[in-house]
Amino acid sequence: MAKLSHKIRRYGYRTKQRFKEDPFSVLILYALFFSAVFLIFAFRGLIATIFIKPIGVINSNDRSTVESVIPVSTDTEVTKSEGNDSEPIILQSTGIYTVKSGDTLAGIGADLNIDWKDLAELNGIEAPYSLSVGQELKLPEF
Repeated sequence: MAKLSHKIRRYGYRTKQRFKEDPFSVLILYALFFSAVFLIFAFRGLIATIFIKPIGVINSNDRSTVESVIPVSTDTEVTKSEGNDSEPIILQSTGIYTVKSGDTLAGIGADLNIDWKDLAELNGIEAPYSLSVGQELKLPEF
């Protein structure tokens, strides 16, 4: 035990001497150490996902996942998630959607959770898939 305490005292003495000789280098070393510790904690989630992705635990392109389908009853009010229009879209029991200014097949399909290609095929719309204001689109039955 005495030999260990002697080594500790010698190490402390040598560190003290180094600090006296060049205090700036010791401060830089401590700053680097604490910044490395900070970065490890700051990016721990990112580091974990980098190592998990290659083994296939996280796969965003996997199409075999089960998607939940939420049934929407008729006469249900669905609001748009983006855009400046505060006007809600109302699904009518007739299964018909009236095209408004600025509507696109992709936008209507996204709002109603319908694939735009299916919507175009059901209504006989072909390329360039242009719509006119007031045009009535048939909606697929759920």
